[in-house]
Amino acid sequence: MNDKVKLLYEDELTKLYQGDCRDLEFEQWEIGTVITGFPYVAQRSEELNLLNTMAPRLQRYLTSNGIFVNTNTDLRKDVKIRLRHLDIIQAFQNVDMSLYDYRIWDKEMGHHLYRIGFSHILAFHNGYRPRIKRSQVTDDILVGKPLMFGKYHDANSHPVFKKLIEIYSEEGDTIYDPFVGSGTLLLEARNLGRKSVGIELDRNIAELAKIRLTETPKKF
Repeated sequence: MNDKVKLLYEDELTKLYQGDCRDLEFEQWEIGTVITGFPYVAQRSEELNLLNTMAPRLQRYLTSNGIFVNTNTDLRKDVKIRLRHLDIIQAFQNVDMSLYDYRIWDKEMGHHLYRIGFSHILAFHNGYRPRIKRSQVTDDILVGKPLMFGKYHDANSHPVFKKLIEIYSEEGDTIYDPFVGSGTLLLEARNLGRKSVGIELDRNIAELAKIRLTETPKKF
């Protein structure tokens, strides 16, 4: 493992690292599902560079029928909107991953001129046939407050993350979040008995994730 990456927490199902996700390597076809949200970058050129770096890497890590799920909010600045979800679609289609499912995350924030109250949920599959059929998916709109708005940040579960894991992963999958933040996806994956790996660049936030994983009772 790259010495720039530090293992902060490990249990039977979960691994949490602190460091840059670009320094954490996996074997080819090791990951069943990636669920993440790309961080906001002020300059679109820098964000495109991140997307174009990560897309081929994640495609290589995913199993031959693996799934990449991205949750993102378009960026509103002043009275202009950057359609970030279109850049994400383009980056992953460039590495031959097909967008096969799309839904909305209603964050219950209401409408505001300077705020977008929903996120796009984009699901891409690796290979020719997605292992999760569209007929299995029921809710086109998932509802839950964003993590930074208190209620779910300190909770041990989040309804949207729980639903995404149930829809897009299977028992035996390893789920990966390269921008894991305070660890909510890892907690939810562990609650559901899924293996998961996450990495966070910010040391303080990674330490918060470690505390949450350590102090939250295991269900297995």
